[in-house]
Amino acid sequence: MISCVSDPYNHPDFFAGIDRQTGYVTKSILCAPIPDRRNVVFAVVQLLNKIGERAFTAADERRLREFAPSLGLVLEGCKKLSGTGGAEPFPSSSTSFG
Repeated sequence: MISCVSDPYNHPDFFAGIDRQTGYVTKSILCAPIPDRRNVVFAVVQLLNKIGERAFTAADERRLREFAPSLGLVLEGCKKLSGTGGAEPFPSSSTSFG
C-alpha cells in the first residue's frame, strides 16, 4: 500500500518533532513498501517534498510502485554483500544528503 500525504502537519500519524528539532519543513510525503524476491515486505521507502510542486501526484505513486520491487532486489543484494545473507534486517537509520 502506497501512502501519499499532501499535508503532513494535519495528518494524525505525522511527528513534527523532528522538523522542529532540525528546522526542516516537511510539505509532502510519499511512502511505499519494499518487497523482497518472495514478495515479502522487508523495508519501506519514504520520499519527502517533491521538488517544484506542493505534493506528490498519482503518477509519482505509480512510478514508485513500479520501482519498489527493483529497489528490493538491490537491497537484498546489499544485505548479501554485507554478510547478513538476508537473515537479519537492516538497522534503522536516517540518511541525509546535502
